[in-house]
Amino acid sequence: MLKKFKKSKSFICFVMLLLFCITISACGLANESLPDSKYEMFYAGMASNDGMGDNEEQYLEVKENKFMETETHLTQAFSLKVDTAAYTNVLRYINKGMQPPVNAIRTEELINYFNYDDVVEIGEEHPFGVATHVEKSPFAGGKHMAYIRIKTEDINSSDLPPSNLTFLIDTSGSMMSYDKLPLLQQAFSILVETLTENDTVSIVTYGSTSQTLLDSVSGADKERILGVINSLEASGSTAGAKGIQTAYELAQKNYNSKYNNRVILATDGDFNVGISDTEELKNFISEKRNSGVYLSVLGFGTGNLRDDIMETLAANGNGNYSYIDSITTAEKVLVKEMGANMFVVAKDVKAELRFNKDTVKEYRL
Repeated sequence: MLKKFKKSKSFICFVMLLLFCITISACGLANESLPDSKYEMFYAGMASNDGMGDNEEQYLEVKENKFMETETHLTQAFSLKVDTAAYTNVLRYINKGMQPPVNAIRTEELINYFNYDDVVEIGEEHPFGVATHVEKSPFAGGKHMAYIRIKTEDINSSDLPPSNLTFLIDTSGSMMSYDKLPLLQQAFSILVETLTENDTVSIVTYGSTSQTLLDSVSGADKERILGVINSLEASGSTAGAKGIQTAYELAQKNYNSKYNNRVILATDGDFNVGISDTEELKNFISEKRNSGVYLSVLGFGTGNLRDDIMETLAANGNGNYSYIDSITTAEKVLVKEMGANMFVVAKDVKAELRFNKDTVKEYRL
């Protein structure tokens, strides 16, 4: 069933939007077996700064997908993991009257940032609902764009399990500016106010080395938690990998199978001590993905933002990635969309779309 959709200014929970550009061919019906399909990685290598002057921000290279002919590739597989960091980051550049770096623009994250008004029906026997819409492409004659929305059932916040949260906070010298550690402290304060006596909080910081400042404190003890957060100061180098190691060890020590066990990493991503190469970090964080502990990455700041590192950690560590540029964004990510960003409904979900080669000649994700 095709359903028309309208844009909305509201935000979204539990959603994955996909756009396919397809070329229609007029033929009969096809009935062939599915060939093997592989998921093509979107990003590889290191991007340049695109002439941004003294800007030292780094991004993974965005590689544009090629058109695939259905004669030889009937299916397209893709992950249903959702990130939205690119939207806020790109908006930051636009608000400053600057052109964003090419590799900062991850189209799917711009689309996934928003809510949409179309209703997605979810049957009792299925964990997901699907809504689709096909329209002529405004970018190329003879092509169409297919909009596919995949959604789980909304969960009432009162039905969510307790959380075992480990705050992993970057307190290195690069976090000194107003839009880094000070904004981070305000963001975490908003999150702490939503916690209950059933939740637990641990805090690990890292600069030149890592420190455990709180270990499994009740969410009801807000004064103690906020006291630690508000006392943090920025100094030293950035031993990010060591901080991650300490945080995961603490989260696993306090692990409860009935809880939402999650590390929340807040940083500008500028690791400069220990592991700092994206490929090494990919291998390092991949070892953590089967621990039962999930990862949320919150990016802060400008100038030296290592988006490449944060994207790598989120993509390979059972995680999601959001960029925080204001209190408003912090409230959206950590309060309004708490269920979508901090709780797992389905793990490592992949989808596969099959095309009718007698109707669709070629497609591109």
